[in-house]
Amino acid sequence: MGNRGDLGQSRAQSTLTSQQQELEYLKVATKARVRSAYFKILLAQKELETASRTVELMQRTKELVEVSVERGKQTRIDLNTAVIGLARAKSQKAEAEQKLRQSKIDLTEVLGVSPSDAVGVVGELNVARANLPPTNRLVAMLSAREGI
Repeated sequence: MGNRGDLGQSRAQSTLTSQQQELEYLKVATKARVRSAYFKILLAQKELETASRTVELMQRTKELVEVSVERGKQTRIDLNTAVIGLARAKSQKAEAEQKLRQSKIDLTEVLGVSPSDAVGVVGELNVARANLPPTNRLVAMLSAREGI
């Protein structure tokens, strides 16, 4: 009879160990999903910042080309190209905004909270920026090149 008791205890211990391992796996998997969703939000925020800067630059470029066209230095085709570039930049910004909204929704799903609940994400994603001069210097270089 003692043998059967040992066998039952061994089976219970095995089941417990198996369930503990499954729980540990679920903890690790959940942490990984939360981290992934968190970093997707940070990346989407950076994409939106970049898209916003691009819209600003393209707006300024369009304005400079308009002045240049008025002075006869550039053609309407150049202005149309600048207008198209601005429209594309605005479209990319809208896509970045949508991506950020969706990333936040994805995080709320992983956390198991309602999407209507505000999920604040604080953090900084350090990405290497291209070694570009300041915006005002870029505009001045463009103006000089275009003869404005």
